[in-house]
Amino acid sequence: AASPHGTGGAHDATTVGVFGNDTDATAEAGTGTGSCASSFVQASALPLMLVFMFDRSGSMADLESTDGGPKESKWSACVTGLEAFLGDPSSVGLYASLQFFMQPDECDVDAYATPQVPMTALPNGTLFNQAFADTLPDGETPTVPALQGALAFAAETRAKNPGAKVAAVFVTDGEPNGCDSTIANAAKAAAAAAGSADAGGGAPTYVIGIGKVKSLDAIAEAGATGQAFIVSTGDPRQTAVDFRAALGTIRGSFLGCSYPIPRAPAGQTLDFGAVNVVFTPSGGVPDTVPYDKDCGAGGGWHYDDPGNPTTIEICPARCATVEGDPAGSIALELGCATVGNLR
Repeated sequence: AASPHGTGGAHDATTVGVFGNDTDATAEAGTGTGSCASSFVQASALPLMLVFMFDRSGSMADLESTDGGPKESKWSACVTGLEAFLGDPSSVGLYASLQFFMQPDECDVDAYATPQVPMTALPNGTLFNQAFADTLPDGETPTVPALQGALAFAAETRAKNPGAKVAAVFVTDGEPNGCDSTIANAAKAAAAAAGSADAGGGAPTYVIGIGKVKSLDAIAEAGATGQAFIVSTGDPRQTAVDFRAALGTIRGSFLGCSYPIPRAPAGQTLDFGAVNVVFTPSGGVPDTVPYDKDCGAGGGWHYDDPGNPTTIEICPARCATVEGDPAGSIALELGCATVGNLR
């Protein structure tokens, strides 16, 4: 069975041959929906594209040591963590771009909106490793134009890849300075981008703070991601581990729980009241996930827009189970009455 962390895109289900209550279909058993006419379509998660904006300010060169051992810079430790994430085979199905701040023209938003590494399918360590090798920490922290540039590129990427999920990942170790950069102004930029996400054109902002930079929570909150991830410093090995763990959490919170609804063949109509989500855990039996429009404590799934559905969204409580089982699979059962509180 396919992993729920597929490369995604809308499914072409025209070969399935059964949409809605087609009584000529072959009955499927063992899904928990009872005896009915049905067929299955394997589901793949929508693609996730991460726009990395990475702090290369002078303070990133500050040295840390492990138990009094050889010292290593915050830059080196964080690069180690990010390179491991970008080259990890489990990152299949993700895409990433990379740019640094500050740029020579530090207040020019356009300079940040053009990534040094373009949007690239993962895993791919080569391009990113070379970019880090060609870059050294130096300069100030012009947070606002850097974030605005990252979000501008995120909007451009979203427009070119309809249906994809796009998010900015802003990595910094310091308070904003330069180019009228303040926490309040950065939060406004993040809020403006996230505010249009409901209309399908926006992007959230994840923030990874290197060290004790609690004020960054305001940017993450405005960017619809709750609070910043704070990576510890003082131990380079732990910094690298924490940084990679933060990226793993971002991946898990954004990927694997939204699935495009299959297209019906020409001349046929999909019955949205006859769709079920079936999760098969690794080494387990298929489990029909109930529809739960309110995403209660038990978890379930719902349509993004009940009046005009385009995607299936698995609720957070159940999403944690799906994400925690990368060898499991999600399938869509078509033709049997939807289990749960659809109405």
